[in-house]
Amino acid sequence: MITLSELAARAISAACFAFAASALAADYPSKPVRLVVGQPPGGPTDIAARVYADKMRAILGQPFIVENKPGAASQLSLKYVVQSEPDGYTLVYGGLGFAVLPYTSKSYDIDSIKETTPISIIVNLPAGIAASTSMKVNNLDEFMAAIKANPGKFFYGNMGATDNLVMQIFRQAAGLPFDTVRFNGAAPAFQSMFAGDVQFTYTTVGILKPLENQGKVKILVVSGNKRSPLAPDVPAMGELKDPTLRALVSNGWTPGWFGIVGPAKVPADAVDKLYTASVKVVHDPDFVKRMADIGLDPVGSTPAEFSQRLKDDMAMWQRVTKQMNFQPE
Repeated sequence: MITLSELAARAISAACFAFAASALAADYPSKPVRLVVGQPPGGPTDIAARVYADKMRAILGQPFIVENKPGAASQLSLKYVVQSEPDGYTLVYGGLGFAVLPYTSKSYDIDSIKETTPISIIVNLPAGIAASTSMKVNNLDEFMAAIKANPGKFFYGNMGATDNLVMQIFRQAAGLPFDTVRFNGAAPAFQSMFAGDVQFTYTTVGILKPLENQGKVKILVVSGNKRSPLAPDVPAMGELKDPTLRALVSNGWTPGWFGIVGPAKVPADAVDKLYTASVKVVHDPDFVKRMADIGLDPVGSTPAEFSQRLKDDMAMWQRVTKQMNFQPE
């Protein structure tokens, strides 16, 4: 049996631990913060993370060190962070993978709700379909007509599991007879596209717009209900006349997002400081401009809003993958 004195000792120990944790959180951050990114250096996600990290350093007075851990569709970065100490010093600049991977990857073994502390969505990133100029189409209607008139002639260059799932949703809704060629990343996909082996792809507007400016691709439609400021002449899926295609906005065709996420049980004081500083960052005019230049929309959601967005997106992807009978890879 546990004696009263033992119970008292345990209570005192727990109180001391809580006090110590609270004191540490009150001083947060007192050392550099590691910001893990699941993509390689140089792309829009990495650039955005580094701009964010620099702004956070200026606000909170400690370095935010970006550490790239690409691999396994960002799973390496997500697992690394959820298994780290919940002290607020190891965070992931994580994306939609938290919501999609539970239903698309056999190797994903994270509980995206119980094992994370969502802090703030920093940016939305609209994506879109782009056709090679060799297809000689000017809009989505011409694109779909060309594919329907030439079954098996046009190929989709797939750059990732989530992108592929989004495009298969579109393929099914539009009734398009195209085949898919899988690539390990954007570079080989675009090389094949420019060589004429594949004719269209789906990725972020920030990647597509410079290629369109060079006359190499034509962006045909972007995800979500509103147009991208980077491509204001391109319709959003939610604007289309076809009600079946418009409905895709509720079935996977929403802009992706990247936010700051920690492991479970990050102290509330640290979460609040990170969120408050993040809101200042996303309203910084220089940050807004630099994000617009790469096709990203600053957000700055609260932790509660982020948690709800994650739950809603997980529910959507679970429903969509079940409807499509999608088999995890």
